[in-house]
Amino acid sequence: MFAFCSISLIIAGVKGALVIAYFAGIVNIIPYIGPLIAVITGYCIRVTAVVSDGYYGAIGTTMPGILVAMSVVILLDNFLYNPMIKGKSLKVHSVEIFLVMIAAGG
Repeated sequence: MFAFCSISLIIAGVKGALVIAYFAGIVNIIPYIGPLIAVITGYCIRVTAVVSDGYYGAIGTTMPGILVAMSVVILLDNFLYNPMIKGKSLKVHSVEIFLVMIAAGG
């Protein structure tokens, strides 16, 4: 999670990407609310950095970059990487793991 978040945030041009990605990687182990906490903390870190630099107009332009980058990584993790990793470790097809995750979530 750290690697994918850092790469996506660097591509999005977010300063402090490694700090945000490190925290997102740690918090990702908390089910359901971990990614939400990571995005909110990423916003707070970035807004604090922008305000401390004195670029108040840049607050609105950096927020979509964080939201898109983190959302793409979270969606890829939940719908692609998790089923593949769990499928290989349990020796079942990843589609079956995906369907079980949807059924258990419902």
